[in-house]
Amino acid sequence: MKLLISSIQLSFIWILLPDFVMIPSMELMEQKELIEKQLEEKDYPALKESLQAHPAEIAELMNQLDPEDRTLIFRLLSKDIAVEVFEHIDSNVQSEILSGFHDAKLIGIVDAMSPDDRARLIDELPALVVKKLRMTMTPQEWNATSTLLGYAEDTAGRMMTPEFVDLKDHMTVREALKRIRRIGKDSETIYYLYVTDVTRHLLGAVSLRRIVLSESDMMIRDIMDSEVIKVSTDDDQEAVAGVVKDYDFLAVPVVDKESRLVGIVTVDDIIDVMEEEATEDILKSSGVAVAEKGYFESSLLNNFSKRIGWLVLLLIMNTLSGTIILANKELLATIVALSAFMPILIG
Repeated sequence: MKLLISSIQLSFIWILLPDFVMIPSMELMEQKELIEKQLEEKDYPALKESLQAHPAEIAELMNQLDPEDRTLIFRLLSKDIAVEVFEHIDSNVQSEILSGFHDAKLIGIVDAMSPDDRARLIDELPALVVKKLRMTMTPQEWNATSTLLGYAEDTAGRMMTPEFVDLKDHMTVREALKRIRRIGKDSETIYYLYVTDVTRHLLGAVSLRRIVLSESDMMIRDIMDSEVIKVSTDDDQEAVAGVVKDYDFLAVPVVDKESRLVGIVTVDDIIDVMEEEATEDILKSSGVAVAEKGYFESSLLNNFSKRIGWLVLLLIMNTLSGTIILANKELLATIVALSAFMPILIG
């Protein structure tokens, strides 16, 4: 009977667990306790010293802190670090921070984000927060962001960035390097350069390595690769991820229906897609409904309803297996070898 009760309890625990439970590491928890202690004691010099870490590590820490502590820590970060940290933290935490800030620092952080990251953020924010951000953005920034939001969800157009370096085939290597130096700092990546004509039709691609190693008077058309692997704005994000994975690209160009270059998708965005798709595939293979929101953004009732079918099935199976074991306990006591088959009944 104890065996039967335990299995039922495990079933209840299973249905309430997150889809993927990220258990904070011991080191992260120790760092969290240290930060909270320094905040409580108002030891800001020591706190700034504790925040001398990689932006991704600071973001992971902020995801674990209370809202009040997050806001205070965010104000202690320099603008450059704050921008990188903001891009790494969870979307619900981003929304929370945006809702609580009203100063110029926040405006600068959002403005410094790449258009694709900004579009992804705005897509997940409440309407009132979006309206507030809209008022702080320049027409150019808003147009770039709204253009991406105009594409269907989960497509290459939605996840691409319009910030890239394009070259003309009649340029020399010397001219190309000058252009890269001039606009490269505002581009998402400069490792791949794309060659277009005057109407922005994609003609070819060339790597930065090849440009640097070529003679300065060589023409771009002579060193570019005219056979370019590209994706369309309407292509599914999973197909884009497949292209990057198959060809080991750091970025892939995105063209519209007229083969005009409109953006690029970088590998950092592809990694996020691969994680999402892998999560969905695993959940589907387990017979669990894929949630539109993450576990911590969904209600307890919603998480319960997703797994109630499996719970009922497990209860029935556990009840049957428990009944069989109890009915044959005397037989099990006399023939010990039969106990080896108990996991089959229990499972």
